[in-house]
Amino acid sequence: HTAQSGRPALVPGRGVAFGVDIDNEERLVLVQEVRSRAAASIIGEVRAAIVQEHEVHPYGILLVARGTIPVTSSGKLARRQTRDLLLKGELEPLAEWYAAEYPALAPQ
Repeated sequence: HTAQSGRPALVPGRGVAFGVDIDNEERLVLVQEVRSRAAASIIGEVRAAIVQEHEVHPYGILLVARGTIPVTSSGKLARRQTRDLLLKGELEPLAEWYAAEYPALAPQ
């Protein structure tokens, strides 16, 4: 909700946040569906909102096309499946940002 609030370029209710293990430390990744490629310019704004609201520095923010985030049979966003797609290198972001102090995720 923090990422989407006041940002019409992002698709409401179509973002997932999850943890990934980076150097034995759990780090936050956000995958968010966007209305258009032009939304790439707001990654910094989204990152700043997360830090301000939650005092957590994200490891990665990925913007993906509408319909990219999988859903469960009941229609809920599938966080675990999205995480698995990212780790396997099967998620195709339109834009992405990773914290400079860590290398980008490599498919496992």
